[in-house]
Amino acid sequence: MYSTILTELGIAVFDDEKCLKSFPFKNPAEEYVLVKKGESKLSEIGKFLANDQVTIVNDHGLLDILKKKSIDAQLMDSDQMDSIQSTKTNLLINSGLANDENDAMEKLREFAIQLSSSKVTEVSQSPDLHLIQAINTLDETDKIINSLSSRLREWYGLHFPELDNLIDSINGYSQIVLSGKRENISKEDFEKAGFSKDKVEMLCLIKEKVGEEIFRKKLYHSGIFSQTNFESF
Repeated sequence: MYSTILTELGIAVFDDEKCLKSFPFKNPAEEYVLVKKGESKLSEIGKFLANDQVTIVNDHGLLDILKKKSIDAQLMDSDQMDSIQSTKTNLLINSGLANDENDAMEKLREFAIQLSSSKVTEVSQSPDLHLIQAINTLDETDKIINSLSSRLREWYGLHFPELDNLIDSINGYSQIVLSGKRENISKEDFEKAGFSKDKVEMLCLIKEKVGEEIFRKKLYHSGIFSQTNFESF
C-alpha cells in the first residue's frame, strides 16, 4: 500500500518509508490551496498511481482528486496524520523536496509568507465582501445613533418636553440641545437647525414656557450626547 502525502512544498508517494516519487510545486502556496480545495488536476500523479495499487492519503481534497481519476484511495487515520505533522521536516528531506533541515525550515517559512499574502489579496479583491462589511458597519452605526438619540430625547425632554413632538429630525434636535438651556436658545439657533419660518416662530413661543428644570450636570451630559449625534452625520 502506497502513502500519497500532501505537503506544503509538493506531493510525495511512499512505499512504506521509501519515497517512490515526489512532485514538487512550482508555486507552493497557490498549488497547495488548489489541492486542498480538490480543484487541482494532478495529471502526473494520476498517471503514476494508475497501477491498481491502493494508496492512503492525508488530505480530503487530495482524496477527492484521486477518486475522480478512479484511483483506489483511502483517507489516513488521525494517528497517521499526526505522525506526518510531527516528522514534517524529515519527510520533506526524504522525499527530495528539501535538501536538509535548514532548507526545509526556510522553504516552509517562505510558504507561510506566500500563503498569508495570497489570502490577503483574495480578500481585498472580493467586492462582495467589501459591500457586506460596509452594509454591516452602516447598520451598526445606525443602531448606535438611534440609541443615543433616544437617550438624548429622554434627558433633554425633562427640560424641554414640548420639543420632542415638534422635531422628528435627529440632526435638528441635536443642534437645538447644543444651545443648552431652553431660555438660551435663540431664533438664529432654530434657523441654523434648518426649520421653516413658521416652525421657528412656533418654537420661539414654546421655549418661553416653563419646563421642568434639570440639574446642570444632566444638561451637560445631554450636550455631550448631542455633540456625538451631530458629528455622526
